[in-house]
Amino acid sequence: MSAMIHIYTIYITFVYEGIFWGAISIFTPGLAQLVWMFNFTKALGFLNTYNIIVIGVFVLQFVFALISTLLEEKVEKIEEAK
Repeated sequence: MSAMIHIYTIYITFVYEGIFWGAISIFTPGLAQLVWMFNFTKALGFLNTYNIIVIGVFVLQFVFALISTLLEEKVEKIEEAK
């Protein structure tokens, strides 16, 4: 999902800013997304589609990382008990 958002961010950058900034955004995924979130917030307000998708993906990544860590700790405890 993050890759799809990054590809969309690159597309937006190429369309609105040109080849140079599009190439820069290829190598700076997080920074490019934050810049475009700021630009869209300035132009359209905070609750726009791009911001909601990016924030949603960041929150989901955090939740899945937390769940993965908790499950890993639980599996380690079960393995130690054996």
